[in-house]
Amino acid sequence: MSHPLVSFENFVHSPMIVGNEVKLYPLQKKILCDFWNKHYTLGVWCLGRRSGKTFGASLCATYASTAMSPLYKQYLRTNECYYVLFIANREEQAKIALEQVKLFFNTSPVLRKGIKSETATSITLTNGAIFKAVPHTAKGVRGYPVALAILDEAAHYRSGSGQQTGEQLSQALAPSIAQC
Repeated sequence: MSHPLVSFENFVHSPMIVGNEVKLYPLQKKILCDFWNKHYTLGVWCLGRRSGKTFGASLCATYASTAMSPLYKQYLRTNECYYVLFIANREEQAKIALEQVKLFFNTSPVLRKGIKSETATSITLTNGAIFKAVPHTAKGVRGYPVALAILDEAAHYRSGSGQQTGEQLSQALAPSIAQC
């Protein structure tokens, strides 16, 4: 079984990897390190506004797409890509986290080299990882091999019937997450 290329804590504290801009408050550090060190498969962060949820989620996404890549790729076919999805009520909202990831990559001397291409809604890396910002619809998340799905403001997803309910999204995402 493959292991991460570097621990989350070393990843965050290496100026060569994520630059000097990553300053975590003690509780942020505990939440993020616990998530990766304890090998959780689900994290629900119920934190207040401006508490750094998007920043932390973007940092996790950056780590997942780089240091965790060997672990995820062992479950894929040769040359198959895997996805880190940012899912939110609106695509514009999902792009906020994507922009933070772009900032991590573009300000890092190490990570910058891994960018293959960028669009307004995605970043493709040379290692086969793809970040994608998508709205929370069941149709929008089907079919991707997903290593990490970040659901922003999931408590505000619609309930009831239709493609935009939390239940439909969860059912559509379950097979994608199971692959990686």
